[in-house]
Amino acid sequence: MRFTISLVVLLIVSTGVAGWYFFYAPNNDFEEGSTFAYQVKRMSLKRVVSLNGIVEPEKKVELSFERNGKVKNVYTSVGEKVVAGMLLVELENSDLLADLARAEADLAAEKADLSGTEKGPTEEDNDIANIRVKNAERAIEDSRNELLARIIDTYTKVDDAIRNRLDRFINYPQSPRPELAISGGNSAIRQSIESGRASVELLLNDWHKDISELTGTLDFSTVIAQSYVAIDSVRAILRNTTFFLDPVTSSISLTQETLDNYRADVSAGRANVESVRIALILSEEKFNSAVSTLRLTEGERRKVRAGFTQDEIDAARARVKRAEAQVLKVKSDFSKTVIRSPITGVISRFETKKGEAIVSGKVIVTAMATHYLIRVNIPEADITKVKIDDHAIVTLDAYGSGEPFPAILTNIEPAEEIIQGVATYKSTLEFETQDPRIKSGMTANINIVTSEKTDVLAVPQRAVIRRGENRYIRVANARNEPEERKVEVGIVDSKGFVEITEGLSEGESVVVY
Repeated sequence: MRFTISLVVLLIVSTGVAGWYFFYAPNNDFEEGSTFAYQVKRMSLKRVVSLNGIVEPEKKVELSFERNGKVKNVYTSVGEKVVAGMLLVELENSDLLADLARAEADLAAEKADLSGTEKGPTEEDNDIANIRVKNAERAIEDSRNELLARIIDTYTKVDDAIRNRLDRFINYPQSPRPELAISGGNSAIRQSIESGRASVELLLNDWHKDISELTGTLDFSTVIAQSYVAIDSVRAILRNTTFFLDPVTSSISLTQETLDNYRADVSAGRANVESVRIALILSEEKFNSAVSTLRLTEGERRKVRAGFTQDEIDAARARVKRAEAQVLKVKSDFSKTVIRSPITGVISRFETKKGEAIVSGKVIVTAMATHYLIRVNIPEADITKVKIDDHAIVTLDAYGSGEPFPAILTNIEPAEEIIQGVATYKSTLEFETQDPRIKSGMTANINIVTSEKTDVLAVPQRAVIRRGENRYIRVANARNEPEERKVEVGIVDSKGFVEITEGLSEGESVVVY
């Protein structure tokens, strides 16, 4: 009976051992989905996050002009290396150069005036003030004579437009009831022309009388006002006459040649009247400006003779500041006619040529730095695994996996960017060495090494059983039977192995599920 029981026990133990060996025999081949025994050993672990990114320049700037213009010169081309501040392209700006020279001259004059004001008037200042007044008086005399000549010329041209051109087809032009010598036409316009001609006759007579009484010292305000009234009346008549003649056709009593001559006379008269009107306006403005200048210079002479008050000194200082501001403004305007490179790098795009018309805001130059970075979006599932200063191995599709380019993770933006419903974080890696083979736009395959340990105990991650906060592994005991043992774990690498920091010894066999 004892023999029978012992035999049964032996068979059960033998069957258990055979089952252990069959199911959990030591096997270091890691096969997904299989259950086997794994012998604990030391190895190097490396946790890697794999991503894809794009090579971009550290800086890229698109440059355009802030004003319209014509290209004066170009100083670069695509592929040329540039340094920060280098002139790339320039618009026509000779007018601004002249403005700048004038503004700087005005500033110098204001500074000199301030210096003199602060020192007080000298005998030389008195002499200069007197000269300025005399020059202003001479300018008034010249502009008055010019204005007088302009008034006479204006009268002559206006009188010619009426009495030598319009009156060619007006019967009784200087009578109270002038009549158009052309039959037909618009009756309302005809009446307007005939009544207007009678009114203009009176205006021309009064105007001529006042002009004949003008002297070099007479105030021109009255006769100038009368000149504009006459001009406006004549312009209205000639305009109406043009409207009247346009639909008129030739007839037995009015040949086409005669009709064409009438139209030409009216057109020439209108042009002459318009020309002298503009010239009269300019001459009047010149005269008024000369009067203002004389008043100003006389006031300045009085100030020189009386000396300068603190308010005047302050005003002189303010004028210097205004002149300085004008210089800065012109320099600012001038700066808008040139494009300089804001970075050191290379020209990647240049789309203009000398003589080309440029529209403000159009990008014509693109420059980029030759220091390249990798831009990548890290998914939220991986973002906790990486940190600034993590090292990475990068391969570029252009050169294949056999050409590694070491890089470092240098920046992770705090705000997320949603891509296809997944939160990602824009990040930047810098190449440890700027290799000349690297080009903008290349596809980068990135392996960020987040943790790395050497010569540590490790087992397949599938061997670890988690219960709450604790970790367990089933280990073969002295009887070669599996028993659970609590362990402490470290890092998990990218190949599925986990570091065991406490609870196992090298060479022990563990169950992998």
